[in-house]
Amino acid sequence: ALKVLDFGSAYVNWSLDYLNEKCGNNRVYVRRNTIDDNYRKGKNYLVQEIEFKSYVKDLIENNQISKNSYLAVQNLKKAFPQIAEELKMPSFVEKLHAGPFLWIARKDHYEYTHMDPDDNIL
Repeated sequence: ALKVLDFGSAYVNWSLDYLNEKCGNNRVYVRRNTIDDNYRKGKNYLVQEIEFKSYVKDLIENNQISKNSYLAVQNLKKAFPQIAEELKMPSFVEKLHAGPFLWIARKDHYEYTHMDPDDNIL
């Protein structure tokens, strides 16, 4: 979708390195214990506030912390104000549920079945 629709410079610029450079010191909320059976069933998880650069470091290192973490549903305007304007929303998007939002997960992250309040473009 990012290739076909005009979403601004987000598609071109956004990478872990770029986001880390622009927003590394920002505080974000990361889900923990994501490899636990209770998380996989959508029953329970912990949330920890950390600096974004710490989450990126764990992802790059592919360490045990990264395998048990997920940066979910970060409000772009609140968590990443430095880059929020880089994402241009197409005209057909009439209402965002207080978003747009950003999710970043490691390869092979398992997310329990659920519905988000608004439709998504994946």
